[in-house]
Amino acid sequence: MQKVYLSQLIVLADKLRAIEPLDIGYSGMVLAELQTGHVDSAKTYLSLLKKLSDSNACSVCATNYYSFAGLFYKNQGNYRAALPYMIESLNLDIARMKENPTINLRTSLAGNYLNIGNTFNSLGEYRNSLQNHLKALQLFEELDNKRGISFSYQAVGTDFLMLAQFR
Repeated sequence: MQKVYLSQLIVLADKLRAIEPLDIGYSGMVLAELQTGHVDSAKTYLSLLKKLSDSNACSVCATNYYSFAGLFYKNQGNYRAALPYMIESLNLDIARMKENPTINLRTSLAGNYLNIGNTFNSLGEYRNSLQNHLKALQLFEELDNKRGISFSYQAVGTDFLMLAQFR
């Protein structure tokens, strides 16, 4: 059902030339197609997201493209390919934070740190993983985001375990 609604969103947004809803539709379809095992379809929507990003039509389009490209490659188990996209998404969020540090943007930034840490963990780079997870934890604590805090503590615990740091 999710794909049906996202398809309707994309058609309507395209008719109205509403760029941000179109960006949301494409992003949602990348995830929906990945979750249902349709990698080729996910790649198609990712390329549409890239075109939207390249058009500079909205302020968040580039961030979303890099974020979803990172998730696309991470989902494929290609962590090395995912990492540059995730880092670029993080850098774009940091730049946007300087202009307008909203709660949503700070939450997105924390989530980026968490995802990057998880990717470093999958690569066996536990020190880099720990650094990113601690940054995520700090931001989630500042936001009093309980769910984010719990994910961060779990990740930090895993990092210490993998580093054999038990004290």
